[in-house]
Amino acid sequence: MRSFIKLLAGLGIVLAPGISGAQSTLGELLDAGAKKITPTEFKRDVIQRTLVGPTNTGAPLEVMYVANGSIAGMGGNPLDTAGSYRQNVPVSGAWMIDETERICTAMQVAPPQGGVTTLPQRCQYWFKMGDAYYISDSETDRHAKVLRRSVKAGAVRTAVPRNLGELLDAGAQRLSGEEFKREIVQRTIIGPTAGGGTTEAMYAANGSFQGAGTPLNVPNWPATSASFTGEWTIDSAGRICGTLRPLGTTFAQAVSPLPCQVWFKLGEDYFIAESDSDRRAQVLRRVIKR
Repeated sequence: MRSFIKLLAGLGIVLAPGISGAQSTLGELLDAGAKKITPTEFKRDVIQRTLVGPTNTGAPLEVMYVANGSIAGMGGNPLDTAGSYRQNVPVSGAWMIDETERICTAMQVAPPQGGVTTLPQRCQYWFKMGDAYYISDSETDRHAKVLRRSVKAGAVRTAVPRNLGELLDAGAQRLSGEEFKREIVQRTIIGPTAGGGTTEAMYAANGSFQGAGTPLNVPNWPATSASFTGEWTIDSAGRICGTLRPLGTTFAQAVSPLPCQVWFKLGEDYFIAESDSDRRAQVLRRVIKR
């Protein structure tokens, strides 16, 4: 786990799906004419767009800074051999702008080995040259390393639906119980929790499920990463209901009922909500782990 954190040290700010990306120093960047962007420019030009570019380790990832202060992204597993990144790693978290106009992130990563890794908060400056963005830990150290970030080809400013109304307006369709069994069961599903963490789970055909995540916002549960098991059923209204039990902690005897949820599909993504009629109900995105 320690090596995983070390390899992901560059994840504190943007990520990327392309393996290649310009990497130089702040001095070279400034000499080429780059300008530091302001928080207003960051909000106007970066928020709600998918950005791509390598981490410090060269891992290919991509990320979106969402207007509500959250972060969502996916990318290659940095533990794979460089140049052969095969597995998607879900990334989530939160961003803010500090008093020195740095973009600060607090992020969580769910490695394919299981569990959730929380990364230390990292604050960086953003620069722009042409159509490309660059990030740096310093605005004065000319030897500081910079990493290139660009808007993903073909990407447009988009918003991840935050409530059921936005989701339905975007054209999402509710999954039936049979569609849930056909498309979700026996597949690993990943996505953010209501508490801003990340969860990864599989609904098994025998009615059980297991996974890990943090924080899960379940009463009497640990606030840190926890593996869990449980049972799921489909009720008469076609909602997915169940119970949850943490594993390997002092809370292992706690069994918590889960709120029954409705599943929706939009494009290749899935969303869950506790209502199929309250347009203000929160929705959470779920994707199938590849």
